[in-house]
Amino acid sequence: MTRTLSLRGMADRLPFEIVPTTYGEQRREAARYLCSQCEETTRDFLVTGRRSTTPDAHFKKLTQEGWTRRRNRAICPKCSTPPREDRGEEDDPMNIQVPIQLPPPPTMSSELRLQIRSALDKHFDDKAGMYLDGMSDKAIAEHLDIPRAWVENIREAAYGPIRTTPEIVALQADLARVADEVTEMQRRLAAMIEGGA
Repeated sequence: MTRTLSLRGMADRLPFEIVPTTYGEQRREAARYLCSQCEETTRDFLVTGRRSTTPDAHFKKLTQEGWTRRRNRAICPKCSTPPREDRGEEDDPMNIQVPIQLPPPPTMSSELRLQIRSALDKHFDDKAGMYLDGMSDKAIAEHLDIPRAWVENIREAAYGPIRTTPEIVALQADLARVADEVTEMQRRLAAMIEGGA
């Protein structure tokens, strides 16, 4: 049996059929909406007086599943694509979709591995766990024109993680110098106190 339901009092109506269904152990009535173009049907919606089972709620769920409404007809996701104007042309030249072929990702050759290792030998202190001469993974990668991840992977495997940076070493040297100055000032103060007493 096909009926129409008014959505929020609008003049537009959507056709549906009432089908018997089982909900738990109870026999209930459910609404099943029909596509007006291909006779596709929706899942069944229970018909009760609650808000979650009103036609508005049904159609809200249907739109989340790709259904649309044109005038007084429900249209399934397959049929919902907008109709194409037939202009007598094979394809609209402004709407041609050309697949983009991306080049394959570069692979690391053994020669590149040697170049990376050579640069790391020259610029990375593995005992301190830091770069020298202002170098970094990024700088070596840019110099060799390769992905930074390649340099990071080889450095991690061969030398381990970066444990410190030149900035930290400079701060540590500054702290040591200040500590020496404080010790020297304490020594002078003690000598002045001893000499004055």
